[in-house]
Amino acid sequence: MPDLESRVVLAERWLHANIADGGQGRCGWGWVPDVPPNPQNTAEVVCALVGLDRPIPQHAGVEQLVRSNVVTNSQRGDWAFDALIDVAWRLRALRCLGADPDDPDLRACVCALVEAQEPSSGGWRLAGRRGPISATATTAAVESLLDLDLPGIDLVTVRRTAVATLIRSVLEDDELASPLHAAAKIAHLLASESIVELGGVRIEKARGRAFAAGARLS
Repeated sequence: MPDLESRVVLAERWLHANIADGGQGRCGWGWVPDVPPNPQNTAEVVCALVGLDRPIPQHAGVEQLVRSNVVTNSQRGDWAFDALIDVAWRLRALRCLGADPDDPDLRACVCALVEAQEPSSGGWRLAGRRGPISATATTAAVESLLDLDLPGIDLVTVRRTAVATLIRSVLEDDELASPLHAAAKIAHLLASESIVELGGVRIEKARGRAFAAGARLS
């Protein structure tokens, strides 16, 4: 059985071999046949490769696609990638690509997330102002904003209220944290270095319960 490094190399080769033309000088990835290369899937690859300290193939074209809000599909026409989950992944990728705090696309992503945060709960919905608060959207938003500081925007409070919501959902057995994928995402976020450094009994307890919930539900 291949070791971890060998598997990473195989995955990297697959990604390099399967990068696709996105038109207008853009390129990237789309995970299923009817989805063209798109900003969210491409952002996921960027974050994975940078996290492993691997080169990004066709860097300029990939960055152009990450910065795009709309792609064109031969059957569906213009396809907008502006949902909150898209915005969060775009922000993460831009940071991985080394965008400066004054980068207009980076700042636009931050402002969109801050504006969409639900004031009463501190969480985010998957689809703008509609639907319930989502663990997927909330953890993605917080991860994209970790350790980020922009003049004129109180991101410390944004992050703190969101993390408090996730912790409360775990400790109070709220339905927000009940699905397996939600428990896994919350556990992953609470295990991140930036959150661990905050310390505190509630964070430690919630992290342990989220891990335990994931193990139990699996």
